This record gives sequence, structure tokens and C-alpha cells, in this order.
Amino acid sequence: MLNRDAPHTLIVSHYREARRILLDRLTFSSARPLTTSADSLGYSFVLFCQDPPEHSRLRALIQKEFISSRLENLRGWIAQEVDSVLSGYPAAGVEIDIDSDVGIDIMQTLTLPIPMRVINRLLGVADSASHEFKRWTEQAVGHGDGEGPALLGRKAFVELHKFFRCQIRTKRQQPADDVIGHLLALGVDELELLNFCVTLMIAGNETTASLLGNLLHLLSTRPALWTALREDRSLIGSVIEETLRFDPPIQFISRRVTKPVVVDGTALCSGDTVLIDIGAANRDPVLFAEPEEFNPARREKGHLAFSHGIHYCVGAGLTRLEAEIMLDRMLDRYVSIALAAPGERYPNEYFCGFKALQLMLKSL
Repeated sequence: MLNRDAPHTLIVSHYREARRILLDRLTFSSARPLTTSADSLGYSFVLFCQDPPEHSRLRALIQKEFISSRLENLRGWIAQEVDSVLSGYPAAGVEIDIDSDVGIDIMQTLTLPIPMRVINRLLGVADSASHEFKRWTEQAVGHGDGEGPALLGRKAFVELHKFFRCQIRTKRQQPADDVIGHLLALGVDELELLNFCVTLMIAGNETTASLLGNLLHLLSTRPALWTALREDRSLIGSVIEETLRFDPPIQFISRRVTKPVVVDGTALCSGDTVLIDIGAANRDPVLFAEPEEFNPARREKGHLAFSHGIHYCVGAGLTRLEAEIMLDRMLDRYVSIALAAPGERYPNEYFCGFKALQLMLKSL
């Protein structure tokens, strides 16, 4: 039924309808320009907010940066970064009293820093700016406090574009072997390149960090599963996929209706909006048996956490790689993990992740 609080918007929670909408790019458009202020006119989330043929052209430009061979070249470096972060939490051989009330905020110590370092390396920017990047990306997706999410989001986009404009100008003079350098060599114009940089910074940081936090939260309440993973690392992939189904970082995807259509028995007109509830679709009992159970051994596949069709997340492979490496390195180091306190979620309906997650870690 229509959401009367948002006229002309239909929320879709059934898996089959959600998948159909994501596949039908002619009836359900992704084009929705993002204008953050008069100074940022024309800025947009690249790929998320375009239809073919523009989407196809832009995806072809960036997709080669995320092919499996390039991602595998990052594996060893990411493992070293994870180890360097974990080296003091706690040191090997030191036991932590899991029943104590002292925990480690794993979001601040690991699951936020690692995705930031990875995306910084891909873009060729210094880690010294990470604190500002994190503040801007949080505000851009509506996590900010104070002046109000909308105003902070506009300011964040402006600041991100200012930063990357300087980076682009520097790399024009000093070509670099990174994503910005590669796109410059392809002749991508400055506005499109700015949009690529900001989109990759936000998506590569916020969604990956949320997945990592959601994954550790689920495992911290399932000690038997942690033990099973330590004994059999082949289970890691299925645990990550079930986390994506059960607790996806992005909860909603919107589409604009381009012509009259019936969705879930409701007649929609051109200009109406369809809001796909990814979290609900991933728990549709028509497709997923016992959907409220976290079950890495389930046979049903096809979650929509990374969208579907032509808009399937171009960075999905990188996100999975980071989750796999983080979990593998933690399993090497810690015999158990447990919640030290209830996690604090971001107050955001569209993005599902933890702002703080206190864990107790017991090392070997």
C-alpha cells in the first residue's frame, strides 16, 4: 500500500517485486541529480544516479579498477594493515577478562579505519586526512549531528569536492598510478572525476565499515560459530554472505517511475517513486526459509545487499575481500569475542551500521 506520509511513494518489501524493479531500468529510473548547493550544481553519485547509456559509459571507466586480479594484489597489504591495527588489542598471549566491563570500540579501532585506508590507497590520497574524510562521509550519508543532517550533508559534499579538486590538479602535473591518475589518463573531465572520487570515498568507506561492524556484532553473540570458523576458514565466505542478507549496510534503494505501471497491486504513474526495502526483501519468507534466523549454511542465495542488475555494486568484490581478510586475521589472533555493551547504531533509516560497538577480545 502507499505510504501516505510520503505521497506518490510506494515501499516495496517483497523480494520478487524488488528484484523485478532493479532489473527493469526502462520503467524504473535511477536518474536523480544530487544538487548540494549553488556551488555544487551538477554533482552526483556516479553510477547510482544515472541510467544507460550514461551509466554504461561511466561504469566502463571505473570497472577495471575493481577486477579480481587488481583486488588480489591488495590482499597482502590489507592483511598487514589489519594486523597493525590489531597489534595492541590485545597483544598476543595476553588474556582479557571477557566478563569485565572494559571493552574495545571495534568500530573506532578497526572497522572504520581499515576501509578508509583502503580507499585512500586506491585514490592515492594521504591517510593524514582520514579524520576529515570520515567526518565528511558520515555527514554526507546523514549520520551527522548538530546543524541537521541535510545542511551538514551539503557542506560535506562541498568540502569533499574542494579537497579532490586540489588532488586532481596535483595529479595532472604529477601523474600517479592510482584511480585518479588512471581516470585522468583516460581523459575523464574534472566534474566527472570529482564525482567518481566523492562516490568512491563515501561508498567505499561507509558501506564497508557498516558491513564489518554488522559482521562482528553478529559473531560476538554466537560463540559456537566463532569456534567453528576458527576450525574451518572455508566457512568465512558463507558467513559474510549471510551477514549481507541478514543485516545489510544499505536498507533502501529508490527508483523513479517513468511510465504507468502496477507494482504489488498498486497503480503508479510517471514521476512516482518506488522505495525498495532491501532489509525486508532479504527476509522475504517466500524465498528465504526461516528468514529471521542467521544461518550461514542456508541454501537460498540471491540477497539484494549489493543491488541487482546493471547497478550491482561495482565495489562488491573489494568489500567482500576486506571482510574476509579482517575476519581471517581476527580468527588467527582471538580465541573468542563477546559484546562488552549493547552496540550503538547510527540513527539512520537508509544506512544500517554501528557508530560504536564495544567488544571483549580474548587472545591466544
